Amino acid sequence: MAMATACQCGLPLDGGGTKSRSFPIVHALPGIRSYTDLGVEASMLPAAARSRHCCMPKPRSSTARPTQCANASAAAQGAVLATADSEEHPAVEATLATLGWPALCEFVAKFASTTLGRQAVQHLTLPQEQAEVEALVKETAAVDKLETEYAVELDFGGTSTSQASGALKRASRGGMLVGAQLQAVASTLVGATRLQRSVMGAFKAADGTGDYDLFSALTERIRDMHSHSQIVKNISACVSEDGDIRDSASDEVRQSRGKLRAIENRLKAILKGHSGEVSEMSGRLCVVLPASQQGPPKGILLGTSPGGGAFFIEPPSAVPLNNELAAARGEAAAAEENVMWQLTGQVIDNLADMQAALAIVIWLDVVTARARYGRWIGGTLPTFVPVPLVGKASAKARKGSKVAERQSAGADGQEEEYSIRLKQLRHPLLLGRHLQEQDRNRQQMRRGQHGAQLRRLSNRKQSTQLQSQNGTATARKENREDTAVLANGPVAIDTCVRPETRAVIITGPNTGGKTAALKVRLLLPDSHSRSRSGGKLPSRL
Repeated sequence: MAMATACQCGLPLDGGGTKSRSFPIVHALPGIRSYTDLGVEASMLPAAARSRHCCMPKPRSSTARPTQCANASAAAQGAVLATADSEEHPAVEATLATLGWPALCEFVAKFASTTLGRQAVQHLTLPQEQAEVEALVKETAAVDKLETEYAVELDFGGTSTSQASGALKRASRGGMLVGAQLQAVASTLVGATRLQRSVMGAFKAADGTGDYDLFSALTERIRDMHSHSQIVKNISACVSEDGDIRDSASDEVRQSRGKLRAIENRLKAILKGHSGEVSEMSGRLCVVLPASQQGPPKGILLGTSPGGGAFFIEPPSAVPLNNELAAARGEAAAAEENVMWQLTGQVIDNLADMQAALAIVIWLDVVTARARYGRWIGGTLPTFVPVPLVGKASAKARKGSKVAERQSAGADGQEEEYSIRLKQLRHPLLLGRHLQEQDRNRQQMRRGQHGAQLRRLSNRKQSTQLQSQNGTATARKENREDTAVLANGPVAIDTCVRPETRAVIITGPNTGGKTAALKVRLLLPDSHSRSRSGGKLPSRL
């Protein structure tokens, strides 16, 4: 019987208390469906993620460090990540689609904060080994504890992963990065540094506690990441937040732009002496005059308006200055390019570190999405307990089962052992849709209540009094609503399987929930697809 209690991608169960057990029966699936599909090259990933299990939290070598991964990534330019399309059997892919695995990933992706993190969650697939599953669950537990017990907010704001990925890919090919791309790289480095400080701060605070080892699941990847603060400062000094090169970027930029502005001012002064509005056509300043039957006035006709009702005329006196203006613009553009090439060179010189930092941001966003989704569904992280391999029902297994039954029925109070024990397991897709609907209803109710209050209240004093009177009542009402959400949600089922069990038969009347029960068991613990993803499960363990 190929059944297991936990999901190997690192996601949670909705539920609490007894231990779940897992058989080492797994599908041969990679960890994440190709970072290359997200614009992240293999060389941009730490060594731990360059294996075919991209969502793995730890390096396969116990001595590997993120910095070593970063330094080694330059040598991995030709590495190719295994994709789900190339390794998944069509039957497996079709089965996961039938069970709703892509839809489940979409629910989790809503809790990702970055573009590439969201795409990575949407393409989550499954690792192969239970050790990998347990490592993913440890990651999720670490982030969950960071945000709930240590009040550490993992802030991904301002991190332009998609733009940074494109910029680093261009730099790896020797291309020049423009201002917006340089700014995206800088913002990603700033975001990565902020995340590193948050995690390492909690890690130090946990020194001497039981959480120290738990947080190592995160710190092993993020501890030695290079922030390159000097490069960030250089980019910020030369490039504005809008991606424009600053005048102060270099003496050449300042001087060429000063010359350009002087020529423009002189040219505009000349054009204002002519009738018509000053405008620009094909990079040359001119005046706009209404069309007439006599044809265009004296000067160079640069063009006409779309309807032919106006002429763009360059007076003869403006021709020399327009030529100087074109030359000055070329000088200014060359000075700006020189600055961008200098900054691009700094990025290329440290490309491996920056690629590793981007990959770490994406990885941490995926882990955080799993943890936040788990809290949203009120999930429970699985506990893995080794059990005998499934095969022939041996006499030893049967004997162990009888002993367990006797212990369960005895006065010692020991609970019966199970290979799978999931209490109040709920279908994750039905639960997710139910919670989404409840969230929408609450928002609409609050908006409606707010609008009604504004209509009833005529001044600030009345508004303050009403809020004070209704504060406690509103809190109580919301608590009752939360209880109703769980009460009216998907029907929960209990699944308990003893170690010697080789097959499970689900029976019942039509519309009795057999298909839903089968799907939820396959989607979550049996195929490992939920706890194999490293997150919480919608069950009480």
